[in-house]
Amino acid sequence: MLRYLNDICISYPDEEVYQYLLYIGKEPLNMADGITKIHLHYRYKVIDMHTMDYQFFMQQNSADALVLAVLCDFKEVKPRAVVHEILTRLIKFSNNDSKMLREYVTMLEVLASNRDLNVDIQQEFKMIEVEVEKLPTFLMGEHKRAVMVAKQLFKLNMPLEQVAQISGLSVAELEEIAKVDE
Repeated sequence: MLRYLNDICISYPDEEVYQYLLYIGKEPLNMADGITKIHLHYRYKVIDMHTMDYQFFMQQNSADALVLAVLCDFKEVKPRAVVHEILTRLIKFSNNDSKMLREYVTMLEVLASNRDLNVDIQQEFKMIEVEVEKLPTFLMGEHKRAVMVAKQLFKLNMPLEQVAQISGLSVAELEEIAKVDE
């Protein structure tokens, strides 16, 4: 911490620096909040994440904050419910960016391992995906995508039965789509 302070002060000599150490360990916090020597009196703020209210992080507009919420005090809320809420918000926050979502879910798993929550995050994630797939807007999007695929296959002069098999749309529906596109 002192070395970081030194580097920051050299790079930004006119700035006031406040240092914080976020403790995320499994064991109870037992860490000094500074260094005191004969000619040195150095202090920094130590924050035990286990004492922070998880709702503070849930209210932030940041995927990083959402993931940090798993380290905090859940009050009386069951760990599974908190993980479910975090994952649901991460899915919305990622806005269909599967790479970003995968990275944040991995971070959540790593940080959750510090808590011994006994919650299978991957299982919870799969359950949420199933919930999302039942939403009318998701189903509409899937149908729209199937129609787009069918139209592309029609352009390749693929037979109607094959287009039905590939797209998952009924032959009757495909006949209607073909009439509209003529």
